[in-house]
Amino acid sequence: MALVLAALAFEAVLFAFHLAAGSLALTSTIVYDALFVGAALLCALRALSSRTERLAWAVMACAIACWATGEIYYDAFLAQASGPQPIPSVADIFWLLFYIPAYLSVVLLIRSRLPQLSASLWIDGVIGGLGVASVSAAVVFDAVLHSASGSFGVVATGLAYPVGDLVLRGRSEPLRAWEPLPPERFEGAATTQYSEAFAKLEAGDVAAMPAFAALVGLHADDALAGFHLRRLLNGAKGVSMKLE
Repeated sequence: MALVLAALAFEAVLFAFHLAAGSLALTSTIVYDALFVGAALLCALRALSSRTERLAWAVMACAIACWATGEIYYDAFLAQASGPQPIPSVADIFWLLFYIPAYLSVVLLIRSRLPQLSASLWIDGVIGGLGVASVSAAVVFDAVLHSASGSFGVVATGLAYPVGDLVLRGRSEPLRAWEPLPPERFEGAATTQYSEAFAKLEAGDVAAMPAFAALVGLHADDALAGFHLRRLLNGAKGVSMKLE
């Protein structure tokens, strides 16, 4: 925790003496990073103030501190870099480390507050997690692997974030997923056409089906467009997918 506070103080000094550049020169960046550090401190204070659920809150403080460290490192060293950013970077390492203690903290809080939780509900949770993994393997992995370019580290990093969010946030709320693309493909006509078709799908426009059909006709290897077209042909509507 002391390291996180020192990093935030370093950011503040750069900002105060006008030594910062890019996003770090903005007050909103300092405030944004300070909110993460403050959240980690609040969790740490909760752990110190009471023996009840102490371990769970201490672990959550570590999780948020990891995320805060990643944010501060990115803003201080990567956001203002002129060349291409390394993937995975030091910031990615801290951001991905967040998920491990966050998962553990959630499990500890559930065990503490629901001590009589039946084994069947735990099994249901495992089934839900496996369901998320299967959807990720069928949709997210296939889409990313067909579109992402670069080393194993680049592809693995791109996959880790949506999978981590899916498992952590679970089935209680919708989660927007995206497909990482190289710059030349992101700026291409096919991506523009996909964005227009997706906007129609999100708005519930009946023109979404012919839009995706036209896209698949031009780009038969587009796995994500083909996935949405199959959903529409099977009677699905909208962009939200509910796991049962």
